[in-house]
Amino acid sequence: MSTPEINLARIIGEAFLAYADQKSQQAAGTSSDAEAVIETVELPTVRGHRQQEILELLLAAPDEGWKTGFIAQAANMEQANAYLALQALQRQAIVELVPGSDPQKWRLVPRYRQRQQILSAANLVRPGEFTTYGDISLVVYGHARAGQAVGQVAAKIADFPNPHRVLGKGGLIPPHWMDGSSGPDEAIRHLEEEGIEILADDEGRHFAHPRHYIDFDILTSRMHDEATPERDTSANVRFVADVRIEADGRITAMTAHEEIREVAHELTARSENGEFTLAEILAAMKARGTRYAESTIRTHVTSRMCANAPNHHGVVYQDFWCVDRGSGRYRLYKANGR
Repeated sequence: MSTPEINLARIIGEAFLAYADQKSQQAAGTSSDAEAVIETVELPTVRGHRQQEILELLLAAPDEGWKTGFIAQAANMEQANAYLALQALQRQAIVELVPGSDPQKWRLVPRYRQRQQILSAANLVRPGEFTTYGDISLVVYGHARAGQAVGQVAAKIADFPNPHRVLGKGGLIPPHWMDGSSGPDEAIRHLEEEGIEILADDEGRHFAHPRHYIDFDILTSRMHDEATPERDTSANVRFVADVRIEADGRITAMTAHEEIREVAHELTARSENGEFTLAEILAAMKARGTRYAESTIRTHVTSRMCANAPNHHGVVYQDFWCVDRGSGRYRLYKANGR
């Protein structure tokens, strides 16, 4: 017997699927590799602490890869030794040279990059929330067709973060849901403990209530703005390019906000009147090899980080003041006197 809430969950679930399909078509067109399956492999244990250090460092690398010199600098080792370690990891099919890169750049092979991106996206879902396999796929790949493979990762990878928070379309807790030896009842228990209401239909299927759902837009925003802390200027951290290296050796990526703010301060220091333009920000970010898309940078400068712009975002900052929107001129914002 159906209830209004169950009917609502079904309707919203169908709408989510239609929306995901639409985004999938827009993002991927008729790509022939749409059905590629993600290899659900664990990160390997490598020989020697130097190789392990580089392996962990490359988890933060963008798809464009990093130069040998940068990797050596970030790992505090001689460039020749870093190159030998990278070659050893390459022979083990763990890292690869980015095709066509000149000078050479290194990154993890695809199966490890995919795995880490999925785990990072799933880790953004907070207690009392759930998202779907399709949404994780949209965050990582730009389309929803890898949703089934994301589900396989959630079921098979032991360190997948909080797999009970990543569900099927419409919040469905799949009958085959697994976390180690635990089944769907364990997922329901965890969700209820975190305050998520569970609905059941007359077919015995269970759904997380849609009011707890977060979509790929929210996850993408968190990936850019909340996945790493604000830049700390204390002696406890140091920065190399767009990577944040903590005192304890942990490595995280700079947020778009941090990197854009740093560039704006550099431009201001060189400007005679203390002003800079959106075009200058874009050019400087590109020159430093930023991982962030131009659209992300534009949104941050013109909206998220602009104190006198309309507030359309859940997370905003007051870093800039728009001097003239027509010409795209900005200056650093000061609370007193702009």
